[in-house]
Amino acid sequence: MKRVKSLDLLRVVGFSLIIYYHMIVQLQISGIYPIEMLTKFYEGANFHVATLAVALFFMISGAGLSLSTKEHFDYKQYYKKRFLRILIPFYLVYALTVLGKAFQRHSLAAVFPAISPWRFLFTITGLDGYLELYGVETFSMGVGEWFLGCILLLYVVYPFLRSLLQRSAPIFLILTTVVYVLVIIGNFSILPLHQNIILKGYEFCLGMFLGKHLSLVKSKCLFLTIPGILLFLLCPVALPVSEPFRITVLALSVFLTILVTEPYLQKRKLPWITAFSGASYELFLVHHVIICFLTPLAAPYIQNPAAVLVLFLIQILVMIPVTILVKFVSNGIISLLK
Repeated sequence: MKRVKSLDLLRVVGFSLIIYYHMIVQLQISGIYPIEMLTKFYEGANFHVATLAVALFFMISGAGLSLSTKEHFDYKQYYKKRFLRILIPFYLVYALTVLGKAFQRHSLAAVFPAISPWRFLFTITGLDGYLELYGVETFSMGVGEWFLGCILLLYVVYPFLRSLLQRSAPIFLILTTVVYVLVIIGNFSILPLHQNIILKGYEFCLGMFLGKHLSLVKSKCLFLTIPGILLFLLCPVALPVSEPFRITVLALSVFLTILVTEPYLQKRKLPWITAFSGASYELFLVHHVIICFLTPLAAPYIQNPAAVLVLFLIQILVMIPVTILVKFVSNGIISLLK
C-alpha cells in the first residue's frame, strides 16, 4: 500500500499540539505559573488545543486502519498485530515509569496504591487510564492516559464498523452521524462529552470513511475548511453550537485541509515527517511521563519566560532518545513474539 504522507503530517501536527499543551499545563501543576496566565496559550472561545489534537488522532486512527485493511481483512492477524503494536510499548513505558517513581520515592511499594491486586488486570489490558475516568480504582501510572483505553475499545469493534462501511459507505456515514447527534442532544454521558467514547468513535468513523474514499477529498474543499478554521480560531465569542460539535468540525476542517496536501507531499521525500510519524505512538506514551518528571525538578530555577523555553527544549531533547529506545526495544519484542 502506498504511504499516505498527509496522514504522517497529521500525526506530527497532532502530537506536537499534545506535547505543547502538556508542557504548558504542567507549569501550572508544578506551581510555576497560575492557570490564569496560561489559558490564553492553548484555549480560545471556540477551540482547545488538546481536544483538537485528540479528535485528530481518532480520525487518523480510523483512516489508517481503513487504508491498511482496504484490500483484505484477516480477523486473527488484525487483532494480533494491533494489540501487540499497542500493548508492548505500553508495558515497556509503564515499567520504566514505575522504576522512575520508585527511584524518586526510594521504595517500589510506595509507587502502587493499596488496592486489590486483581485490578492490575486493567493495566494488562491497557484500560486503566480510561476506567479511572469512571472512578474505578486501578494501578494507572498515567501512561497513555484515557486516550489509550478508549482507542483500544474502538479497535475491538473496528471489524464490525468496517463491515458496515464495506456494505454501504453512505448509510454508514448517515447512521453514525445520527447516533452522534443524538448523544450530543441527549447528553447521554457521565463523562465530559469530549471524552465520550461514542463521540470519539464518530470521529474514528469519519476517519474510516475518508480513508476509504480519499479520492473524494479535493482542493475545492479548502474554500470551506480554511474559512472554518479561521472562524474557530479567531472568533472572540463562543459560537451558538455545542462544544463537542465545535471540536469535531474544527478537527475535520484541519484533517481535510492537510489531506489536500497529499499530491504535494508525494513529490517530496520529507524523511523527518515519516520518522516522527512512525514513532508518534511511542512519543505519545513517553512525553507526559517525561514532562511530569522534569518540570517539578526545574521549578525552583524558572524565573522568566526564557527559562521556560530552555525547559521545553530540554524536555524535547530527553523525549527523542527515550522514544527511540522504546521503539527499538518494542520492535524487538514484537518480532520475537511473532
